[in-house]
Amino acid sequence: MCIDSATIPKSFCTGVVTNILKKGKKANECGGYRPIIVSSTLSKLLKKLVLREVISECVMDYRQFGFRKHLSCALAHRLLKHILTKADSLGLSVHICSVDISAAIDSVIQSTAFQTLLDASVNTHIVVMLSFWYSNSYIRVKLSLEKLSEPVKLKKRLRQGSVLSPILFNSLTSKITKQISGRLSLDTCDLSLISCADDLLMLSFSLSALQDNLDTLVFGYSSIGLQVYGQKTEFLVFSSAKREAPTPTVSVDGAIIAPSSSFKYSGFLYDRDKKTTSSNI
Repeated sequence: MCIDSATIPKSFCTGVVTNILKKGKKANECGGYRPIIVSSTLSKLLKKLVLREVISECVMDYRQFGFRKHLSCALAHRLLKHILTKADSLGLSVHICSVDISAAIDSVIQSTAFQTLLDASVNTHIVVMLSFWYSNSYIRVKLSLEKLSEPVKLKKRLRQGSVLSPILFNSLTSKITKQISGRLSLDTCDLSLISCADDLLMLSFSLSALQDNLDTLVFGYSSIGLQVYGQKTEFLVFSSAKREAPTPTVSVDGAIIAPSSSFKYSGFLYDRDKKTTSSNI
């Protein structure tokens, strides 16, 4: 009935937000909390039904390991380890950027996500229903165990805590990441990018190709509301040579990034000097 009429009961449109303090953040920092929205049980059941339809129609980038059944960040780590081992055996350098996306799901423009579903031939009634649902969503913030704030309308972005938001995020960003290819291929697969949810690694055998892909990503992501945060993006060169001369750099969103000796990605530590990867979970 909800799908046919493209409308949602009012009770389905309101969620309660609980703010969870992020690891390493201070309680007095406004940006140190991760907001989680809890919705009604019936609304979650409807989202589960809709999720099946969306997943069956949307084709994700095969290099996306996050929010997908049977895949994980641990598998992404194993793939990267294989790439580095293979490149080292062939005497090739691998230029890598760990890209930071600022407030990813919170920043996605709703209309671009729904247009992606239409382009993927998802049932029009479902897309219209979702558009109505998201544009008429409200939250009440949990202030204490027994006290809630007044309802506040959500605007233009995806909802944290919804089972639909990750698949909407993946389907939308896959349109951008599929444009990133041809820069690093091994075993007949293009591996110019490895993604685990909103954590991205950009890979290339050459510095110029890596910069081209970074420019493509920044431009594409900006069109859907996502910002690549240059100051938190890290750059590293895995090389079989003892020294890189001259010192390479890349630029992201106006920020010049010099190579570091190591960086962390999805719970793992990558150390250039040892040319090995070790778990840091």
